[in-house]
Amino acid sequence: MRKRLQCGLAVFFVVAAALLGLGPAYQTGKPLQLMPKTCVYLYGITSTSGFVQSVTGEQPATGTFSQQFQIPVSDQQPSRNVSFTLSWPSNPGAFNIQIQDADQDIAANYVTIPTAGTITSAVQAPGGGNYISRVELNPWQANFGRLYVSTQTANAVNLIALVCR
Repeated sequence: MRKRLQCGLAVFFVVAAALLGLGPAYQTGKPLQLMPKTCVYLYGITSTSGFVQSVTGEQPATGTFSQQFQIPVSDQQPSRNVSFTLSWPSNPGAFNIQIQDADQDIAANYVTIPTAGTITSAVQAPGGGNYISRVELNPWQANFGRLYVSTQTANAVNLIALVCR
């Protein structure tokens, strides 16, 4: 009975967070695998129609975390360079998004990467395009990573966040 109640409460909180627009909940399942020469979306809802994939941004709230990712490494794939690209269709205003890492995928083990791990500004792409923030971390030291929204954007604009290796 207790296990059923815990599962029911977990489902309730995930559904409530989705309805309130709090962004994706921290995933306790298997993290996204970030293999060499690939990218994964940490924020952004993907949909596929036929052979066309599109990505719609989302508005993560203060205090929420992105989907976590794992960087597998082997002797054949030793590179651990990682880049983050955050994109908004218009000026996001003030915000604070932090890159966090951990050696074990346990929520309490994630910490913000000092200095380069805090993103607080975005510049407009040439020609009046999207507002972009980009961070490259070379080498990435941890096994797992995620984004933490310390302060959501001042303006209500959708975010697409991509991490690449």
